[in-house]
Amino acid sequence: HLDEEYDPYNIATGKINLYINQAADVLCLDKYAVHEAGGRHYVYLLNDQGIRVMQYVEVGIKGEKIVEIKDGLSLTDKVILE
Repeated sequence: HLDEEYDPYNIATGKINLYINQAADVLCLDKYAVHEAGGRHYVYLLNDQGIRVMQYVEVGIKGEKIVEIKDGLSLTDKVILE
């Protein structure tokens, strides 16, 4: 039961952030650093000799700008963004 009478002309507007999937303490990369071919995801790394190498990764949650990396990278890897 509402205390106020419904007024269809009294409309409020605003911005809502809706999170469908959410994870904490995960490794994430900019979506432009993660590539896909043949159904597999990969990134390019800079190895200790300064050479670009490809590394397959397992992705998790994908957002508008970032992608969760579930496996295949460590925090010390040097990822090439583009």
